[in-house]
Amino acid sequence: MRLPRQPQPQYKKTAPAGGAGLDRPAYAVVHSRDYDFDSTTMRANGRTMTCAALNALCLCTSTWGLWRATEVRLPASLAGAGHRQFLTILAVVATIITNVANLGALAAGGARARRAARQVALPVALVVETVVAVVYWPLRLFALPLIMHDVKDGSRMPLAVSVDCAVHLAPVVLLGADYALVEQRPFEMSLGRAWVVVTALGLGYRRYLETMVDRAGGAAYPYPFLDVAEPYQSGIFVVVTTAAWAVFWGYKKVHAGRASGRT
Repeated sequence: MRLPRQPQPQYKKTAPAGGAGLDRPAYAVVHSRDYDFDSTTMRANGRTMTCAALNALCLCTSTWGLWRATEVRLPASLAGAGHRQFLTILAVVATIITNVANLGALAAGGARARRAARQVALPVALVVETVVAVVYWPLRLFALPLIMHDVKDGSRMPLAVSVDCAVHLAPVVLLGADYALVEQRPFEMSLGRAWVVVTALGLGYRRYLETMVDRAGGAAYPYPFLDVAEPYQSGIFVVVTTAAWAVFWGYKKVHAGRASGRT
């Protein structure tokens, strides 16, 4: 039986001072691209772990916050439409869907699932959560009666601070961290398509409220600042929709600047 051929050590000629050339084993040559491959793999694994950790944490905090927030008893003017009329609740649901989509894409490893999670679900949830936070917190701190019915000051807040942060702050922070730390490039969605998406969402939410809220029966809109006559109410929706598009533009611009700064 013929034994397998053993690899022979490579040699190279060396010429020590004052002597003839000697054959000595050559040192292994390691190309820089080998290190580049290893470092790239490590960075990719690090981003995967970061994505999994951020989405798992966000899923836990958002689910808990949604559960606690929907336990709050609503006043009679809001009870008919229930908690599902609030943009905050709808945004948290979108965040939970995004978290599940991201974790599922990591587990499945499919390109289509990852694209749906990273380029559809994430930008929509991040933009909506940003709008919620930008509108909510200034009014929460300085004009509470504009966002809560029958609440004149912070002493009668229906939400505990922990629940308040879980539904109005943690989602945008964790989704934003996911976008900033995991994504290597800005969102692929064009500004024109983003305008169509945010306009559809804005009009859809308005139509949704018109369907859910029985104004003739004495029900009120979920946020007091929407209880205004036309054309002011339409103007509010236009401003918020435009702000949502501007938020998307800002996220693309900032991430593009960071990416060019690294190159």
